[in-house]
Amino acid sequence: MFYRIRDSIKRKRFNFQCKNILLIPPLTLRGDGLIIVSMVSHDDFLMYLIAIKSFYFYLKKGQIVAISDGILTSKDKAILKYHIPASKLINSDDIKIDKYLPTYIS
Repeated sequence: MFYRIRDSIKRKRFNFQCKNILLIPPLTLRGDGLIIVSMVSHDDFLMYLIAIKSFYFYLKKGQIVAISDGILTSKDKAILKYHIPASKLINSDDIKIDKYLPTYIS
């Protein structure tokens, strides 16, 4: 019962402390065959932005593909497009995994 309240408070505090990530200039992507794929959610959006920007800072190459869990807001999408301009955003509902599953699982 108290987990949700505690989690909500921690997330709000974290987002408040990390909001300056939005002041950092956008990434310049250099595609070279490497593709970085990760799932992103509205609840963890700032955490994702910090992680992907810091990861790319050291990697310095590759394309970024973000898979939305379906609850990203239009504001989240706009921020993502601004900060990672050449990234690709895919909705999780658009991914068909049936053809990848073995027949005995279906």
